[in-house]
Amino acid sequence: MKVPQGLSKMEQETFCRTDGTHQEFDVYGRDPVFKRRMEKRGYTMKEDSQGLWSVKIPFKAIWVRSTKPKRTLTPEQRAQLISRGFRRGKDVGKTKPDGKSGLGDPQTPERPESMQKSMESADA
Repeated sequence: MKVPQGLSKMEQETFCRTDGTHQEFDVYGRDPVFKRRMEKRGYTMKEDSQGLWSVKIPFKAIWVRSTKPKRTLTPEQRAQLISRGFRRGKDVGKTKPDGKSGLGDPQTPERPESMQKSMESADA
């Protein structure tokens, strides 16, 4: 790709445009990374003599995602969830205040039967 000399990264912008008569976006730019991504996805690129490329991308190919706000709980809501048995993912498997982890009693770990037999035979 021929990028004119002296263009900064900021000047190698990529922009999209559309109107009500077409079912696609017209994407223009000079960013070589974005161009390679579009080529890998099978889009045909058109390039002018100054190094500006363009591609047409259908509406169906573009997803606009909204970001979900992070859920913040009041201490009352947190206590209510804990009382209903909700546990955070990073706390799963850790011992509870009563000494149990919810995965079995940590003081007497359960072993497979074959392992118990081999341990008994080793003690004899």
